[in-house]
Amino acid sequence: MQTSTESVSPVALRLVADFSGEETQAAFDEAYKAFARQTIVPGFRPGKAPKALILRKIGKDVRAYARETLLSRGLSAAAKECGKAILGESDADIPEFKEGEPIRLSLVAHVEPEIASLPSYDGLELDCPADEKPVSEIVDESVRDLLDRAGKFDDAPAADCALAMKDMAQVSFDATFEGKPLLEVAPNAKEIAHSDGMWTLLDETYAPLPEFVPALVGMKVGEEKLVTCTFPGKFAEEALRDKAIDFRVKVLKIRRHVPAEMNEEFFKRIGVKDEAEVRANYTSIFAAQSLDALRAAHRRAIVAALLPSLPEAPRPRVLHANRMVMEEILFSLARSRAPADVLRKRFAALQPWMEDIAGKAAGLVTLLLAVARAENIAPAHNAVHARMELGARTYGHGTVKAWLKHLGISHESLERIVEEELASEMALLHISRHARFTGERAADAADLYAEGKAALPPFGAITIPLEMLDPAPAASGDAGADA
Repeated sequence: MQTSTESVSPVALRLVADFSGEETQAAFDEAYKAFARQTIVPGFRPGKAPKALILRKIGKDVRAYARETLLSRGLSAAAKECGKAILGESDADIPEFKEGEPIRLSLVAHVEPEIASLPSYDGLELDCPADEKPVSEIVDESVRDLLDRAGKFDDAPAADCALAMKDMAQVSFDATFEGKPLLEVAPNAKEIAHSDGMWTLLDETYAPLPEFVPALVGMKVGEEKLVTCTFPGKFAEEALRDKAIDFRVKVLKIRRHVPAEMNEEFFKRIGVKDEAEVRANYTSIFAAQSLDALRAAHRRAIVAALLPSLPEAPRPRVLHANRMVMEEILFSLARSRAPADVLRKRFAALQPWMEDIAGKAAGLVTLLLAVARAENIAPAHNAVHARMELGARTYGHGTVKAWLKHLGISHESLERIVEEELASEMALLHISRHARFTGERAADAADLYAEGKAALPPFGAITIPLEMLDPAPAASGDAGADA
């Protein structure tokens, strides 16, 4: 057997294995012995039938097995000779096997690129500006909002109280169109035609007719007013579409929203001891969100610094990134609930962008893996398996086995993919730890990335969030907004 390798690209090699006639015959004989012992030919004991009869029955399987044995043996030797880990294989050139005749077997092996020099990342400057709004101010707003949401509506205190936005009003009304009772124009619009006492919240967010709510502002109990509302062109009741309807409105009652009070009853309702605990809980939440935002900004800055140095990525990594990008986009489009034909057009329009972004994502992982190797960074075996289980749950498959079936890949392939993602995240964390922090929150950043404190971010479809690489373009009208 003779083996050789030839470069196809920076991330691919063609592995070649040449076998002599004697070697193909030996492989065939070995395969024949293994199969013959298990082959039953009527009238003969297992393994005792004439060779010609056995080959007539299983000759095709014997030759296929012999060829696969030589392929595995030869290409394993060629791979060992090239000294690189094989990430995947493609473009196999495997001619028909004939025992006793020489054969050349070859395929393209996908490997990590040789990166002559890594970009400089030690001492990378990362800005740490102050929050746009102090956490204490956000906590104050959140406490006020909590009291507001926990409040109730009480009857207005005075008879001359005027309606204001956010009040509740009980109104009676009769609707007409061009002087005629509304039911003569739209017999099915009974709920809109008349009411003896409908309660409505003065909030434009919930108002089906934009003119109705603002017109009530300033009215007092007992007052009447004519309010004209134009119904939208897509209104459910076809007879009212694009028509201006007059409502003779009378205010019967007014209720005003009263925020809850900070007292024992309120603390018991929300399960806390006192106001200090309420504020401490909010402070913990918003301080963590602030640090997450700072970490995300630093990750974007690191990615931006590495992008100009992206190497070509091996094909299996690009294919995996492309699959993950496609799943993210499909999930995002599905949430828009647009018709199927519209979704297909939007997806087709995003195809070029998805291919480009998958290439960038795979290149970024490739570069980060090179950083990980240079810094002797590698995830623990149990961490890889824990992340695989988390990934299965994240994508709704429940178990790793079900996720593998969905992906259509082997356990070893998924293990390698997840190991690469973890190593990439650890490389990003390493770069963050060795950065030079500037700005008002430099001390916070140094503490954030300190050994033993910094944690890897939650499981994601690919190591680097897509928006860090490039925003998705608009596609077919408002596709970008929905995507």
